[in-house]
Amino acid sequence: MLKSLNHILGKVENQPLWQERQELQQLLSCWSEIVGTKAAQQTRLYAIARDTLYVATSSSVWVQDLKLKRHQILKQLQAKSSIPLTDIYFSTAQWHHDATDSPTTSLSEHPSYIDGKLGNSPWGVANGAQGENEELPPVPLSPASLPTAKNPQSAFQRWALIIQARSHSLPLCPQCNCPTPEGELHRWGICALCTAKQRQG
Repeated sequence: MLKSLNHILGKVENQPLWQERQELQQLLSCWSEIVGTKAAQQTRLYAIARDTLYVATSSSVWVQDLKLKRHQILKQLQAKSSIPLTDIYFSTAQWHHDATDSPTTSLSEHPSYIDGKLGNSPWGVANGAQGENEELPPVPLSPASLPTAKNPQSAFQRWALIIQARSHSLPLCPQCNCPTPEGELHRWGICALCTAKQRQG
């Protein structure tokens, strides 16, 4: 027996999780109007349980600020929605729970990031190494393309090949002449190790 689509949708809409999502959506539509744009950007409504609205905040400062305004916010939410809320709970605990919801700095934006595709240029010409003009074949950077290690020495050689390939096309640090990611040179003018040494001494 096939049931009608409306019957199936009716069953889905009556499930508690679906109802909670609809209630959160309803509260979200008036949230920024009630708390203000700035506070709305620093908060995220994530659950309703036992007539309590749970709100994640970006910092403990926002928790403190919004707790002081909790009763005022609650009255305005009750006036604008049909959801019977009795309390609001603010916490930083769920702020970074879902990485897709919170914008974070990507790994590629870190100054020490090295693109995994580097290292396939011929040896002996990069980094101003003209002393040796013979061009060696490019070293594959992908660990999967190198033979697996059978003993510690071959494991070290495999690792050394990968590191050489990665650092081969990198510019040199003007202070220690070591291959350095471009992001570090752009940020500090020298490599991260030289920067750390300068800050310590």
